[in-house]
Amino acid sequence: FDEFVQTKKTYKPSNADIPPGLKNLPGNMVFGTIYHKGDWRGCMGSQRETLVESVIQAIIVTAGDSRFAHPKPEELKDFRVELSLLQPKTLIDGNDLATITGQFRPGVEGMKLENGRQQAFFLPYVFSKKYRSVQTWLVRLSEKATGKKNPKLWQDPNTKIYRYPAINII
Repeated sequence: FDEFVQTKKTYKPSNADIPPGLKNLPGNMVFGTIYHKGDWRGCMGSQRETLVESVIQAIIVTAGDSRFAHPKPEELKDFRVELSLLQPKTLIDGNDLATITGQFRPGVEGMKLENGRQQAFFLPYVFSKKYRSVQTWLVRLSEKATGKKNPKLWQDPNTKIYRYPAINII
């Protein structure tokens, strides 16, 4: 993160920089989240061939998140970088609130909605940082997926709802 912000060059680890157990791990979806003085300043994901490449790319795209001012070298001491390594997702067996609530662990798992090209997800910590009921989360995901006020996408029988754990690294 620091090297990219200072030089705009992508970090290229040497073999000696990568612990042997990580060198050949296949790429997971990795999300980088950055905070400046505690305020959210970016969150983007990447999936590459290896886990190391996924992590590096997630940090780069997060630093360039177009929704926020890009980090400046003089701000580096005030940034915190978090990585979320998404684990395999599991389909929830229905679209009714009782089934979803019974199979989903808020704050431990993230949630993803898929309905054709309309897709959205939240990382597990989103639920913990701003407590929401599962139903409120589903409404927010529906709106995020459609880009408009459509709080019922999650109830559509064609919508698949997944849960997934993540490993968080700060």
